[in-house]
Amino acid sequence: MPASFRIQKPNGFVYVQYSGLVVVQDTKDIFAQYLQHPDYAPGQKHLVDFSKVTGWDADYTELMAMQAKKAAAFMGHASQTLIVYYAPNDLSRSIAQMAVNSWEPFPAVVPVIQDTREAALSILGLENSEVSEILD
Repeated sequence: MPASFRIQKPNGFVYVQYSGLVVVQDTKDIFAQYLQHPDYAPGQKHLVDFSKVTGWDADYTELMAMQAKKAAAFMGHASQTLIVYYAPNDLSRSIAQMAVNSWEPFPAVVPVIQDTREAALSILGLENSEVSEILD
């Protein structure tokens, strides 16, 4: 699957990795799995890694509809969800920027783009050594 996730429960960290061609359906599928995971909890910090993406099947309308459904899962809790997009190249930054733009109407989600993994982890309050076992 071109999208996968892992949860590190002790620090509330979720690592999401995309590779190859990104399509909205993959994100829908992985998000549904995440919500059903026994270690899912509101307010978890997310690192979304777009470093291995080779393309994007752009469907902005479908992306917006999916983000609205995802926002519903993140809203209604006392905490915000921090999502940091690791986007080290032009393609990954354009995908990350589209994702950030789609979160704009939803204050329960705080999206940020970074071009190095170290900077992304720093924003999440983590170090490589804390999460190295789940990072590829």
